[in-house]
Amino acid sequence: MISPCCGSSLQQGTKFLAMFSMMLSVAGMGISSIILFSLLVGGPKSRGEPGEGEDDPTSIGIKYFIALLTFIFNLFLAILLFIGAEQKNLRLCYVWFKVTIFLFCLDLVLLGFSIYLDLAGIEDYVVNISGIFYSLYELWVVFAFTTEIKSQKETISGCHTISTSMTV
Repeated sequence: MISPCCGSSLQQGTKFLAMFSMMLSVAGMGISSIILFSLLVGGPKSRGEPGEGEDDPTSIGIKYFIALLTFIFNLFLAILLFIGAEQKNLRLCYVWFKVTIFLFCLDLVLLGFSIYLDLAGIEDYVVNISGIFYSLYELWVVFAFTTEIKSQKETISGCHTISTSMTV
């Protein structure tokens, strides 16, 4: 398999991706919290009539509350991946991998609906598609890392079996 981490080990690459995801999650939590706080305190008022979609403070609040919950969940996943990479724990890496694959598929479906229903502008599509490519890269790195851990464990257990049979 081609190594997705040029110049560094897969463990270091996985830990870097986890730290980068943590930073993005904390930044997203901060931005979402600031926007929610400004809506609660009485930030910019709606320019249109109440209930007219995106200018409605309630719908904006709901969107950013969901975003805040998503960033908290992503922070939890990033911490899980970092611990899994640090300890070379296959179980933690697999949990991250399976949840991320589910979220990746969900992103694809939501992007498809968004394009079909023409719900967003081109800049939103560019951001979403960039995120999908980044998720693919993350999945590739973690898959390569878990494959490496598995092969190391099989090699170690194979050597142990050979050395035990030779000493008998």
